[in-house]
Amino acid sequence: MRLRFPILIPAALALALLASAPLAAQGRRGMGMGRRPPARPERAQKGPKTPVDEFLRMSPDEQRRALDRLPPDQRERLQKRLEAFKQLPPEQRSNLGEQYRRLSELPPERQEVVRNALKRFGNQPPERRQEMRRELRQLSDLSPEERQARLDSPEFRGKFDQHEQRIIKDMSNLLPPE
Repeated sequence: MRLRFPILIPAALALALLASAPLAAQGRRGMGMGRRPPARPERAQKGPKTPVDEFLRMSPDEQRRALDRLPPDQRERLQKRLEAFKQLPPEQRSNLGEQYRRLSELPPERQEVVRNALKRFGNQPPERRQEMRRELRQLSDLSPEERQARLDSPEFRGKFDQHEQRIIKDMSNLLPPE
């Protein structure tokens, strides 16, 4: 089992994630030469599993063992974040899963830029974070071209200082493509 700790979004607790390594595929037994396995019906794809999904699917003993491997302060923070995550409505958890998927599809250097932006976002005063969240919501409704025009607009530059602008621009990598 392997542990990973990427950050999702601060609006949902800057959730540090735990993951176990995927299980190796098992070979087929008793198929014989030239025999093919029976066709399986297509299942509805719910999207890729996130490390949080993997952790929550573990048995309580497996979860405890995974958490026991962490330093005490890190384990406590993660447990609090996991509990808060479990309390979120299903739609919000789904949105976080989608954002995690988009983050994981970025090249490693862009992932690092987004993670740093999320950390800087979390350090902003609550009223500024709220204003930045509103802006990100509005940006999510725009096409990539409209988004860029908004980020370049005098209104955007007048509403946010340079530090906040950089955070919003970096975090916009997690927004849906359109």
